[in-house]
Amino acid sequence: MTGNAYQNILPARYLRKDADGELIETQEELFVRVAKNISLAEAVYEAEKRDVEVTVTPDQLKPDHPRRDELAAEVFGKGVSVGDDAETQLTVYNVSKFSYDTVVPELPEEIRSHVEDVRDEFRESMESLSFMPNSPTLMNAGDELQQLSACFVDSPEDDITDIHETMQEAAEVFQSGGGMGYAFWKLRPYGDAVGSTGGIASGPITFMRTYDQMCETIAQGGARRGAQMGVMRVSHPDVIQFIHAKNKDVSLAHSLRLNDPDDYTHTSFADALEEARELIDEEGRVPKHLRNAVEGHLSNFNISVGVTDDFMDALYADEEFVFTNPRTEEPHVATPQTKELYEMFGLGEHVEVGEVLSVPATEIWDHMVSGAHENGEPGVIYLERVNKEHSFDVEEHPDHQILATNPCGEQPLEEYEACNLGHINLSTLAALDAPDWRVWHEEHGDEYDSHEAAVAAFLGDAIDWDEFDHRIEYGTRFLENVVTMSDFPVPEIEQKVREMRKIGLGVMGLAQLYIQLGVRYGSDAGNEVARQLMTHINHGSKAASHELAEERGSFEDWGHSKYANPTEYREWFEKQTGESADDWAEGYPVRNHNTTTIAPTGTTSMVGNTTGGCEPIYNVAYYKNVSDDVQGDEMLVEFDDYFLRTLEANDVDVDAVKEEAQEQMATNRFDGVEGLDTVPDAIGELFVVTGDLSGIEHASVQCACQEGVDSAISKTCNFPNSASAEDMDEVYRYIYDNGGKGVTVYRDGTRSKQVLTTRADNAEFADDEEAAEAIVEQIQAVFGGLEGFLDSEEVRAQLQTDVAELMEGVEPEYAEKQARPDVLHGVTQRIDTGYGKVYVSINEDENGRPFELFANIGHSGGFTNSFTEALAKVISTALRSGVDPEEIVDELKGTRSPKVAWDKGEQINSIPDAIGTAMRRYLDDEIDKPYPKQQSLTEVEGETSDASASETDGGAAVDASAVDTDASVDAATPDDGPSAEDFEDATDELLAKGESPECPECGSMSLYFSEGCKTCESCGWSEC
Repeated sequence: MTGNAYQNILPARYLRKDADGELIETQEELFVRVAKNISLAEAVYEAEKRDVEVTVTPDQLKPDHPRRDELAAEVFGKGVSVGDDAETQLTVYNVSKFSYDTVVPELPEEIRSHVEDVRDEFRESMESLSFMPNSPTLMNAGDELQQLSACFVDSPEDDITDIHETMQEAAEVFQSGGGMGYAFWKLRPYGDAVGSTGGIASGPITFMRTYDQMCETIAQGGARRGAQMGVMRVSHPDVIQFIHAKNKDVSLAHSLRLNDPDDYTHTSFADALEEARELIDEEGRVPKHLRNAVEGHLSNFNISVGVTDDFMDALYADEEFVFTNPRTEEPHVATPQTKELYEMFGLGEHVEVGEVLSVPATEIWDHMVSGAHENGEPGVIYLERVNKEHSFDVEEHPDHQILATNPCGEQPLEEYEACNLGHINLSTLAALDAPDWRVWHEEHGDEYDSHEAAVAAFLGDAIDWDEFDHRIEYGTRFLENVVTMSDFPVPEIEQKVREMRKIGLGVMGLAQLYIQLGVRYGSDAGNEVARQLMTHINHGSKAASHELAEERGSFEDWGHSKYANPTEYREWFEKQTGESADDWAEGYPVRNHNTTTIAPTGTTSMVGNTTGGCEPIYNVAYYKNVSDDVQGDEMLVEFDDYFLRTLEANDVDVDAVKEEAQEQMATNRFDGVEGLDTVPDAIGELFVVTGDLSGIEHASVQCACQEGVDSAISKTCNFPNSASAEDMDEVYRYIYDNGGKGVTVYRDGTRSKQVLTTRADNAEFADDEEAAEAIVEQIQAVFGGLEGFLDSEEVRAQLQTDVAELMEGVEPEYAEKQARPDVLHGVTQRIDTGYGKVYVSINEDENGRPFELFANIGHSGGFTNSFTEALAKVISTALRSGVDPEEIVDELKGTRSPKVAWDKGEQINSIPDAIGTAMRRYLDDEIDKPYPKQQSLTEVEGETSDASASETDGGAAVDASAVDTDASVDAATPDDGPSAEDFEDATDELLAKGESPECPECGSMSLYFSEGCKTCESCGWSEC
């Protein structure tokens, strides 16, 4: 484990804390806690196996649980408290409420010995970084929450009551730390009849907006926003609106309507959309003052279109595609509202009111691809393929149909199912004497009849198969126990998960294993290695699940699954198990109906000191800020730990490599390992990074892995910024043609750009006074005031005169700032914002009037804090110059930003809004003032500052003065750690969206986008 993981990631993300946020667990105790908790399930099953009844008492409930009496009543019966004399049998339904340390020592010796043995296996697998469970398990196992699943699916029915019940269930999931996927395509389309009111339906997108706002206002697990996936089947009549839901023009149009309630020119959304498009130029740039608005619509959703086989058939045959009304399940007859939607997006010519809605499939497809090219969304789920490869025949058993996936897409889930994930570390499976593929193939490749046979023979020598099988067996057992030990926020979820027992055993470290074996990522050999390794995991996990079924019984609805009739589903069964269907004609018992997936892994792979999921290395060197002051003298060039270890193992001069990389980065010339003369070609050609790969190469890895996965895969197909929509079209088709279940793309640097543009206005005014007021308001909104208006080059060009002449002889009169007394008294407030807690101190003069204001947030000198302090100084200057504080409040309040929060029941839209709120509460006497003693900035900073950052593994300090300022910006793009140029793009992208590139957890300027979420390369923090 790296020093960064040990010192930063584990304390920040996984170690237990008390109510004050203080650590109450050490790094060494983490895996012990998790192993004990998950192995406790063995007590129930081993007792059943030995026909022994284990009884428990109230005093054995979790000792640290804050509501033990409630637990006692739940487990032992109403009215029972912890101190009562009662007992009950330990079962799968109550074991999660008890503590390992209170139960296991009291078990019969043979049962206790078995539980302890399994505990040791689990602990060793985590401590050796051989296997790592998902983040909720590391965080919550053995704790009060005990919610061990990552994500869920819960879709609303076409009923207003169920729509709101689903939203309530989602809110409970977010509070427990999970994410949620929904299928919105069961809801009737816009313009459809509503029988109960005689009106028309508003359509599914309107309800998505309601869900989005709910998600925005609920802190996930008390710390993060919930992640959401919205899925719309391609056959839904409103799919065109869904495809464009997160595009710039649509987001801007919604913001224009939201922010201009008095602008009566917007009689319809279509009008707002037309105006929005006028404000966006051909290069996708918008006016600076509207840059946040183009990212805001459904910002808490990932969205994906559920594509069906009949749609793809129509696409390839260049035919029209007929849409289906989900309410009637018949071809949709276009309404005037249908026509309205399609006209908005340039497809109105294909829609005739009163006739069946059909549009050329190529038109819909092109809109999907264009949206993905613009901003990475929508993604695609090949929904029919997902269901055809499901462990149930959904035509025979439609109640098992899969409608949506989890937010990252690797888990297609039935309604109320959950993700229970864990990851085998492939990077520690290479045999000690593993050959190099390049050498081995040169010597032995001709001995085999096929490429597949050659790779299989190579892997026979290269992989420690005994250890591999051991990890598969115990990884499957671990995740099976997780299902038993997890508590769930919604009763229907608990019932479904316990009945189906779906698990997702996946991998991390594939890219690192490739390097160890001398295999290039994205090559034919690499893809064959991935296919064979994942197939081995799939078959091995099915065998382990089969053994567990022999001990514990099959999952509840096994009798209706394909496993119960292997000969009828021969091809499917033999692919999933590696067994002959004829040998299991009477049925193949399994404990878990699905067993494999590949998730993004994120911070779990950082803890495991390896690469994430099946993704490539992003880069081997990048900048990291290690000074409290972003203007300070010290930056860190962070190097990939495995890259340095590889150099050392091959007797390469590491210092010389670092020096060369630093020199190239300082002048913005660093272009990956192969551009370093100090790195031998044999090593350089193996460190393939994201930017070295084409979209098709990314897709080929995903499809190769998918052949050995029964669920799905979270994999981003990354493209350079120069990639065309045609490049993405090729990848979407490739993944469908080669067995993939979904597509996520990201074009580097896709972001909002701004130019100054005045807003067209066609309003009529009642008189000159009203017109003047409107003009002044627009000048203020667009140019920031009269001086900005007069300085505008566009304005000068329109007036065709030097407007400076108009100001000649006008001398501005400035107010004089009052001198500051030696002693002032005041009050400090803490306001929660979307960027952290801001501390606002307001000091009074001798007359009790506000005299100055200080504000502090995050790390001293950090990105966010720097502009916060600057804003506070400007406010202080205004106060000391006699500006009415009420006017200052009016200017600050309501200022919007991409992230909102709630404080004392009020929505806080931004840091300026928070300062305005603090001033208003002060002026309105809405806060309880403490004894009038000034709190110093040093004291405030002491409350908010974290410990100084420590240098992480592979770091080398460089003098910031030697670094080109444009190249030294510290941020990142997906997925593992970018170069200096990539940092520049990612930081620009965040800034252009009005967001801080500074990590709110550790203060590092190393945020990048992963699966649509901001993620910190240094500490693993994620906003999702």
